[in-house]
Amino acid sequence: MASDPLDPLEPLEARLGYLLKHVQAELARASAEALAPFGMDGHELAVLVVLAGPEQLSQIEAAGRLGVDRTTMVALLDGLERRGLVERRRSPQDRR
Repeated sequence: MASDPLDPLEPLEARLGYLLKHVQAELARASAEALAPFGMDGHELAVLVVLAGPEQLSQIEAAGRLGVDRTTMVALLDGLERRGLVERRRSPQDRR
């Protein structure tokens, strides 16, 4: 018989949410360790993955795909641009 996930006596280690939290923490640790030699974090890698796609994206479009706000996107791109990993180009359709 399956256990009741809302049972207050259910051991914490048997709860899906608890397990997922620990898996996510371990993934974050392992990712940070793997990216450290490149001087990069997971957020920066995500930006590069989105920008490496087949279509050219504006900063706003890339931010939307990543689920970050404009200010965060600008900061991420500033850091990547300083290191020569991305290049911003003015869009001929956007005269700003």
